[in-house]
Amino acid sequence: GHEAPWEGLADLLAVDVPATGDAQARFGHLAAEVTASAAMVGRLLDGLPEGPLQAHLPKVVKLPEGDWVSAVEAPLGRAGVVVTSRGEKTPWRLRLRTASFAHVAAWVAVLPGTALGDLPVAVASLPWVAGDLDK
Repeated sequence: GHEAPWEGLADLLAVDVPATGDAQARFGHLAAEVTASAAMVGRLLDGLPEGPLQAHLPKVVKLPEGDWVSAVEAPLGRAGVVVTSRGEKTPWRLRLRTASFAHVAAWVAVLPGTALGDLPVAVASLPWVAGDLDK
């Protein structure tokens, strides 16, 4: 729909979620997502209409006063976005909550009891982007 245009893409990216949660299952799931994503990109490119791909916007877009909450696509999933405006030409506050933030927060539940030699694999199996954490 118009409010969440990516919702219709869920059927194009159907990947089974593994029943186990170990590092091997997470890596297998990631590989399946990459394969499905590549196939989805091909199908979507085939369906693009002819014509310009960008909207023409003014150089400055003044936001009305208030708060807006939304979700946007990010490298590892959806990112929560909150924009606060005081009615000026730039937002007063912008808050992001990325998938990387949630994945790293899960370390306290996933990593205790993991053997020292297995830590690099366990950490790598919970995808995160360092730039996403500095919010």
